[in-house]
This record gives sequence, structure tokens and C-alpha cells, in this order.
Amino acid sequence: MARPLRALWWTFATITTLGYGDYTPVTPTGSIIAFAVMLAGIALIGVVTAAFAPGSSTRSAQRVRGATKSPVNR
Repeated sequence: MARPLRALWWTFATITTLGYGDYTPVTPTGSIIAFAVMLAGIALIGVVTAAFAPGSSTRSAQRVRGATKSPVNR
């Protein structure tokens, strides 16, 4: 693998917190497959986080609104 592509691989493996590690793809095809799997993993985490975020923020807003309404203020 050429040096710029190796640097790109190292950067992406580090960003995805997998680290360069002991096992790395040897062939360009293996690197492409591993890149796709890492990208899919990041996308999956993003989708799951996005699915839970609206409900979490709505509950937080309801708690804040509920805390500001006390029997004294009515």
C-alpha cells in the first residue's frame, strides 16, 4: 500500500478508536472492506443515538417545566 493510503488507513482506524493494532488488512481489498465495516459501525452508532436523542430532550424539558411550576406560583 502506498504511504498516503497507509496514512489515511492509520488516521481512520485511530478516529474510529479501533487503533492500528496487531491485525491490519494486508491487501487493498481487505482495507476497503475494513473501511466499509468501520464506516457502517459509525453510522449505526449515529442512527441509534439520533433515535434516542429526541425522547431524552423532551423528557428533560418536561422535568424542567414541571420543576418551575410549584403550588406557590399558581
